[in-house]
Parts: sequence; structure tokens; C-alpha cells
Amino acid sequence: AVRQRAFDATADASRGVGFTDQDFSGAWWTQPIAGGSARAVTPEQPLHVLVTGGGLAGLVTAAACRAKGMKVALFEQAGSYAPYGGPIQIQSNALRAIQRINPAIYEDLVAAGTVTADRVSGLKIGYKKGNPLTGVYNKGDWLVRFDTLGPAMEAGLPATVVVDRPVIQQIILKHGLETGSVRINSRIVDYEDFGEGRGVKAIMEDGTVAYGDVLVGADGVWSSIRKVMHGLGEGAGGFAASGAAGGAIDDAEARQLARTTVRIADQANRRYSGFTCYAALTNHKASNIEEVSYQILLGKDKYFVSTDAGGERQQWFALIREPAGGVDEEVSTDNPAPKLKRLNNEFTDQSPGDANGDVWDGFALE
Repeated sequence: AVRQRAFDATADASRGVGFTDQDFSGAWWTQPIAGGSARAVTPEQPLHVLVTGGGLAGLVTAAACRAKGMKVALFEQAGSYAPYGGPIQIQSNALRAIQRINPAIYEDLVAAGTVTADRVSGLKIGYKKGNPLTGVYNKGDWLVRFDTLGPAMEAGLPATVVVDRPVIQQIILKHGLETGSVRINSRIVDYEDFGEGRGVKAIMEDGTVAYGDVLVGADGVWSSIRKVMHGLGEGAGGFAASGAAGGAIDDAEARQLARTTVRIADQANRRYSGFTCYAALTNHKASNIEEVSYQILLGKDKYFVSTDAGGERQQWFALIREPAGGVDEEVSTDNPAPKLKRLNNEFTDQSPGDANGDVWDGFALE
């Protein structure tokens, strides 16, 4: 049922349910706001808010503004919504915030979610470590366990749930935004702040102009709004895998993106974390699913994260410390699955171990 719900939400998104690229010639945002700084904000003439970026940040922002009676228009650069990233764990305090924004969104998220707070979460050691003087940890031993259920119950909060990203998007679109308020194929690339409370003009890539009292930049790590606001280099707004559109690219595009991202990041004043990340959502019932919902296997230059994604699936991340700009080997007859080959070597559970000589707990390879 969980997998089917995600499939259905993805299908709805691909059909354009909840958003449109229709003619907006008569929309409120196509004309400058009458009155400028002299205009009083009233229930009849509410604050006019433009949001750029239709990922979860933009959707929640738009829903919150609308819940307060504001007029909201959301502009998304992609031509359709598509799966991007895995399911999201929504912690108890975030659920409470969503409940206060819009109870209908909250109720549907809780109904759609898989509870993860009812089992152990925490940090494990990835391989045998230590000495007789300070103590020895065997691979897979717990270092720290997190209690997310107890604090939630004490505060009267709901338990943490995990929900697929397309499901979250469709629930917010359904309950949180006015029909026709999300415009796709609309990348805002520049803006002009009129100052003194007189509003803002946003300019899209195709030359379309939108007017509002407020412009919110929720357009991702390579934000065009951030680029303009901070006077960053022209390359700072390069390729962006939209939080709404998905990053569905083939291996050749991914290899090129890995190289160009280094140049974009330099222009965008972004600091590389020092880690590359492999990630996947896999249809697999974990061997410890009844006891563990979220675990991290720690190592000195890499670590492996795995979490219950609902529907007998695991969402995992393998993070490895290495310089920026690296690319995977190309697929070949001798090496048909280079990513998998690398990960099997990095997290091997067989002697003589990885490049550091460490033999890892077998859960990563599982």
C-alpha cells in the first residue's frame, strides 16, 4: 500500500495534478500593486507573496502564507513534478508546525506515513575499533541510541513518520494551495526591489514579469535569488536539479555535472563538505527492521546511513571523504556496475578489509 501510494502520487504529478502552465495573462501578479507603500494590508487587500521554487521548502512556505490569508503565487522552473530524492522523515516538532499551518495537510501526512519513532535509532561503529585500555567496540556495536518517541509523548507531539516525497508534494498541493496558484516552466532569474515597502518585481527566464509585496527564494542550492541578492558570479546559477522536477539524468550527464558543479560552486560561494554521497531507495525488508528504524555505521573517512522508508524499503546513503570533482568509472564489459563495485569494496565485510584494512559490519552490503 505504501509503495502504491508513492506510485500514484508520482503519476498524479506527471499528469500535472495541482499545477499548470496555462495562460496567466489575468493573474493578480501580472500587474504592479496599486498604492505601493501607501497601500494598507487588510483581509480584503492582503500581502501579495511570490515564491520561487516548487520543492518542499517552497510548497510549505506558500501553504503557510496562504493559511495566514495572503495571496500566493508559486513559480517552478520544471515542466512537471517528478520523483527526486527519497522519502522524508518528518520529526514530531515538524509535524506540529505543519499541523498549525494546515490541519488537513497534517492529518493526511500522518495517515500516509510510516511511524519510525517506535524503534531504536542511533550510531553504530562500522568495524572493530579500540583497545583493551579504553575499551573495544566490535563491528555493529551501538555508540549512541536516540529516543525520539519519549520526548514526543512528553510534549504531546505525534510520533515521527516517514513519507515519500511525491506524496508530501501532492498532499500540500491538494490542501495548502489555491487551484492554479502554481506556475510551472517558470524560472525566476532576476528581481528588482522597489524599496521602502513598495514591493518587488521578479523577472523570469522567458521575460515574463511578476509583481508582489514579497519575493521568497526557495529555489535550491544554486538559487538565482541568492545569486542576485549577493552579487555572485554569472556561473553561480548554473544547472539545478529542482526539488520539484527531480534529477533524472543518465550517467553521461551525471559525469559532466560532477565536473561543472565544482565551477558552479566556486562562483556561488559554496563550500564543499568534503564527502561524496551515493544514495538509493531499495525494495528490501531489512533483517533488523522490527528493532531498528534508523542507523549510521561510522568509520574514520566514510559512513553508511540506512533508514526505514516504509513499505518494506530501505533508503540508504554511503558518504565517502574525497576531493571535489571526482567521477565514477565508466560502465564497461569488465566493470558493468562501477558504483556497486566501489561500494562493495568500500564497505566490505570480508578480510583483508577495505583500503584501511577495516572489515565492516555486514548490514551495509545487505
